[in-house]
Order: sequence, then C-alpha cells, then structure tokens
Amino acid sequence: MYLCYDVNMWSIYGIDIRLLKEHPEYKEQIKLLPTRWEKVNKIKKEEDRLRSIAAGILLSYGLRENGIDLDACQLIMGTHGKPVSGPGVQQVNGIQALAYCRDRMSGGDDFRRTERQRIVVGKIVEKAKQADILTLNDLVDKLFPDISTSLSTTEILGLAAHVKEYELADTQGWPFQLDTKMMEKSIGAVVVPTDLETNVDLLHRYLFDVEDYETTDKVKEISKAVSNRTGKTAADTTRDTNPLVQDAAAAETTE
Repeated sequence: MYLCYDVNMWSIYGIDIRLLKEHPEYKEQIKLLPTRWEKVNKIKKEEDRLRSIAAGILLSYGLRENGIDLDACQLIMGTHGKPVSGPGVQQVNGIQALAYCRDRMSGGDDFRRTERQRIVVGKIVEKAKQADILTLNDLVDKLFPDISTSLSTTEILGLAAHVKEYELADTQGWPFQLDTKMMEKSIGAVVVPTDLETNVDLLHRYLFDVEDYETTDKVKEISKAVSNRTGKTAADTTRDTNPLVQDAAAAETTE
C-alpha cells in the first residue's frame, strides 16, 4: 500500500489509487481527514477524488511515521487540509484562529496572548470589509443567537452595511500600567492596575482626548481597596504601555 523512498533525508511516499478502496485502512483513514473529506466531496471526477484522498492518507501516514500525533495535527491543518509547517503569514480556519488566540504556551505571556486576540479581531474586520452585504447579513443571522448585546439584529445589520467605512485606528490592552501578583490558591495569578485611579484617568484621556478628567469617588474607593488587597501601588509598575507617552514620543521624533 505504501512505498517509501529515502532520498538524502527526504521521504517520498506513493500509493496505488486503483487499490485504495480495497485497503482495510481506507475507512479508518477517512475518519482522520475531516477537512480533506469535505473538500473531496466537491470533486466531480472519481479518479480525482481518489487522488485527493490518497494525498491525505499519505500525509497522515508520513506524520505518524515521524512521530507526530494525528489528533494534535488536526489543530494545525490549514484551510485546504495542509499543515501549517512554519512561521510567516498563514491562511487559517476558525479552529486555528481560536487556537492562535488562546495559545499560552508557544511564546510570550498572557499579555502576548491578548495581543494575538487583537490581531485576529483586526483580520476579521479586514475580511468583513471585503464581503458583500448579503454575506454580512447571513453572518449576522448565524452569529446573533450566540452574542449577548443590547443592540437589536436590525441595528447590527445597519452597522454591518457600513463596515467598509470603518477603520481600526488603534488597539491597546488595558490597564496601561500594571503589575502581576500570585494571590491565594482560590484566586491564582492576577493582573493588578498600578493603580486603578491612574489607569482610569489615562483611559479617559486616551479615548476622549480630555486633559481635565476627574475620576469619580467610586473609582478612587475601588482603587484604594485594590491597593490594600494586593499591596501594589504605582511604584510597583512593571509593565507600562501608556499610549499617551508613546504618542508623545512619536510626535517628538516626527518633529
């Protein structure tokens, strides 16, 4: 069934598609290739379908031979059933995009993870701007039942109609100034604003371009409670992504 030629560390696998359906592994292999099977069903010619299935089977066989877990591999299979084999720009499916957003292990920390989430949101907006209104309406109808919002379907459709006019001017994580702390077991690791009052002030200045904002008594009360609970103050800041400082530095460089 499988032929393998090792040429200077490259393995070449071959399969006779005339015997494909007769092989005892045929049905089991198909179950391992849901992405490719969806594609195969759209191919009109039987011979071309068999070639596509054979390519998937050979791929899974080669991965197994090299010690790669097939279940884990499903998470890195590309849009057309091909694996993501290295860094760089990738076209991904929904499962891959979600895995990219939620990944905590491959690089960076929780802050890098939230940065990846913002990247994906930006790419979704870019793709939405390329879609026609019928596609956007269909998308809203499918997603609306899974969304918690004060907006009605009609209001969202109205916003979607103008999506080509929207621009993501900037994305930022908040709080801007922070530290981390490991609390008791029931809570675990937390992000602590250093301090909350300062961060709320910076947020209003950033979003609304105001210089004379005065934080409310409630914010001041909560800010003091957070500091007392965690022992963290402005002096404990270990991460500062204040965009106002960055913008000022950029303006000085331009001048």
